[in-house]
Amino acid sequence: MKKVSESPKPTVAKPLNDPAFSGNQKKAAIVGSISRSGRSALDVADSPLGRYQAIVNKAIEQEWQRNCTRHRDFITPGFLTVQFFLEPSGKVRSVRFVGEMETGEVQKGFTLNAIRDAEIPPMPAALKKEFAKEPLELIFNFYF
Repeated sequence: MKKVSESPKPTVAKPLNDPAFSGNQKKAAIVGSISRSGRSALDVADSPLGRYQAIVNKAIEQEWQRNCTRHRDFITPGFLTVQFFLEPSGKVRSVRFVGEMETGEVQKGFTLNAIRDAEIPPMPAALKKEFAKEPLELIFNFYF
């Protein structure tokens, strides 16, 4: 009988538990939609993130609906997709358009103002801890 030698088994790398190291990871991106016709319906989980998402959405929607009323003569049917980041303090930063169809400059302007002027509260403590001071990415579709 021929003796078979075992080949060495590969070692499995252990996960790095060094708190000074954090890979390039995104915690979450929230996607939402706001429409001029009717009230927006949210499908959010009953979790700290879901409850905060509902608060943020409501604050932005209220400001946006006010702006739609103020500038109704300049509205054409279409949509805007806007990406922005929300700091744990509730401060909005890095707002940019990532998609659009048939919208004018006035619509873009008052949509940006609605996001910037919305009274967004700071993240709850549980979310601040979960996101470790990282901003929350949000992508909203605004339908005119």
